[in-house]
Amino acid sequence: MDITGLVVIFVMLSAWLATTFFSESTLEFKDYGTSLLNLFVLLTTANNPSVWSTAYRTNRLAFFFFSTYLLVGFFFLMNLAFSVIYSNYKAQMAVEVAKRTTARQGNLKAAFSLLDVRHQEWIDGATMIALFLAIGRYRHISDIRARTSHLFLALNRRGDFKIWSDEFEELCDVIAKEVESPPDLFQSRRRMSKNEMQFVTHPVYTYVTWALTLGSLAAAITQLNVGGSAQVLLLSIEFLFGWVFAMDALLKVYLQGWKSYWSSTLNAFDFVVTLLILALHFISFFNENARPWVTYLLLVRGLRTFALVSLITRWRLMVQTLIIVIPATAPILALQFLVCSMFSVLGMHLFGGLVYEGNYALAGTEYLTLGFEAFNYNDYASAMATSFNLCVVNKWYVIMDGYAAATNSRWSRIYFMTFWAIAVVFTLNVVVAFFTEALTCQMEKAERIRAREMRRNQEETSAPVRRRSGLNLPFRVTRSLSYYDLYEDIVKKT
Repeated sequence: MDITGLVVIFVMLSAWLATTFFSESTLEFKDYGTSLLNLFVLLTTANNPSVWSTAYRTNRLAFFFFSTYLLVGFFFLMNLAFSVIYSNYKAQMAVEVAKRTTARQGNLKAAFSLLDVRHQEWIDGATMIALFLAIGRYRHISDIRARTSHLFLALNRRGDFKIWSDEFEELCDVIAKEVESPPDLFQSRRRMSKNEMQFVTHPVYTYVTWALTLGSLAAAITQLNVGGSAQVLLLSIEFLFGWVFAMDALLKVYLQGWKSYWSSTLNAFDFVVTLLILALHFISFFNENARPWVTYLLLVRGLRTFALVSLITRWRLMVQTLIIVIPATAPILALQFLVCSMFSVLGMHLFGGLVYEGNYALAGTEYLTLGFEAFNYNDYASAMATSFNLCVVNKWYVIMDGYAAATNSRWSRIYFMTFWAIAVVFTLNVVVAFFTEALTCQMEKAERIRAREMRRNQEETSAPVRRRSGLNLPFRVTRSLSYYDLYEDIVKKT
């Protein structure tokens, strides 16, 4: 509240100075109320520099007043207010993490007590093996049965064949990673030898496949823009591409197995599109009108070029991290939606039906001149579209002035100013900052995981005997992330 008060005082004093300096030369600052409104909008930069261009043309020294106002108000005070808001939000994050940690430790103690039936403060090997076998009955982590001794030896750091409370917590972490990780289909079904499997996964084969995909995309685009014999030739080339892609799909299915092949989203996409292309090839022999659809399907298959990001490690990490982070940030994104929805409903009650064709109150307003009458509060859909535009901030004052004219009341501006203060300054900035920090935090975490895996692979290659001894805990990368996981990672980082 102290920062809010500071911003309000700054705007009010600046409005008084602007009225004193420019009231005689400009209409934008003719009185204190007009100056206060225009400087408030200028704080969002929505009317910059149009609001002070007249004052600048009259006296170029006006630049120093308005540049100082923007430097202090927009670049300093607004960022200071945002920092305070987000710092308080992160402090609340730390409280939530502490609560979650306390609850988790309590649950682990309760679980440990249930397994420690003799109250010896440790769990013997027989009980742990029985626990592993019971866990292995769940299909999510069925491969844990084959690695019970490995897990037990890895967790038993003291070498006394007993699991103590601190080791039990590590066990729960391992089980959690097992639940998150899908089974390795290449390990579960080896249809061919290692050399044959590497054929379709070799970088050269991958590059050739991408080259053919880009070639088919170029042929399809060119075919749409030519005619005559060139079009016939390109249609024949497209048919050839279709059969090449079919052979690629059959080869991968044969070498990898159907289950492993279909587990890849890109493979599933290729298979469905290729199957449709072959079907249209067959139909085109009886109906020539079906031939153009082959071109369209090749264009659709060209969409797989977006997956080229997988060839660049950092891009792949960014996309994978983004896919993980977006669902985890759903609650805070929902907060922004609820705020906009609440203001939309309130706007419908306050301003519903005021904007309509032929409303003379809007004649001559910038709101009507720019064609903004479609953004209104006559129904919920239009109200949400209007709220979205207000969040973007650009030209938001035009909508505000339009409703001030429609209601014939200056007090209607309070609604829009309040929306900006709550939905933009507070919630939207927190959403953007939280999402950015969460993405950065998870990217750094993914980089550390990747570096750790590379080191581990090097160690396993140089010391195969040690790898077989099973003295290292299995390391898995989680494929889902909860809102509280993001909380914990961000709090740990700061």
